[in-house]
Amino acid sequence: MARFRRTFVFHAMTLEQKFSVPAATRVVFTAADGKVGVLAGRSPLIAKIGIGPLVVSDKDGKQQEFFVAGGFARVYEEATTVLADQFEAMDQIDPKEALDEIERIKAIPARSAEEINAKTSRLAVAQARFNLVQKYRRRMAAKQPDTQPE
Repeated sequence: MARFRRTFVFHAMTLEQKFSVPAATRVVFTAADGKVGVLAGRSPLIAKIGIGPLVVSDKDGKQQEFFVAGGFARVYEEATTVLADQFEAMDQIDPKEALDEIERIKAIPARSAEEINAKTSRLAVAQARFNLVQKYRRRMAAKQPDTQPE
């Protein structure tokens, strides 16, 4: 017998896109100071988003995984909203493109302290994105049944 789970609305937004799950049962995201887990009825919270994974589970047990970097999360009893600088579905990130982004950032000249800090921050996000998509792809490949003929 399935356990009854209360649901809540989850929204994630960037300047370019919006994503919603009207009946989420759980959200786990990376805050600047660690992981945050959200269930319906959780105490209100505002958190600064860090760099890392965000996982949304819906009432049917389906999980969706995302890469998130920067921004804020607002959690209240019946809804959670993430306003992110970067928010991408893990299954939509091309590992080669993610690696190319690292190389593009490394090639950017940086002379002043401000330029060096900006480059370092962008590089940290790009490297985290690449590492997470690699882990995600390995995990998904391990879940696939072996389809090679004997």
